[in-house]
Amino acid sequence: MEMKNSKLSITVEEINDIEVMALNGEVDSSTVSDLKDRLNDLILSSAGRPRLVLDCAKLNFINSSGISLLLVCQRNVEKKHGQLAFCGLSEKIHEIFATLKLDNVLLFYKSTGDALKTMQSERP
Repeated sequence: MEMKNSKLSITVEEINDIEVMALNGEVDSSTVSDLKDRLNDLILSSAGRPRLVLDCAKLNFINSSGISLLLVCQRNVEKKHGQLAFCGLSEKIHEIFATLKLDNVLLFYKSTGDALKTMQSERP
């Protein structure tokens, strides 16, 4: 399923009971509500524990509203005893998360394959 905004495209596919959401473009104040709606839909519609990978390989910008949303999403997934992982972040975006010390709070992987492999082996 795909959702397009002029600045952000979101594609979701299910792989081995794990939802993979690919982000293409920018997460800012004009796109964050669309992303929030899609993330909430995935978390709430999951049967049991949500398992979600955010593929950020084509994400080229994120502001504080986007980072806040991802932290809320992480908290909501944890409340349901699920798993949330991020992969494919550019060096520039990963540096933002590291500067905020969020690389100690969130799970980051180099690729979607790495995230899926780890999540499948650590099934909650």
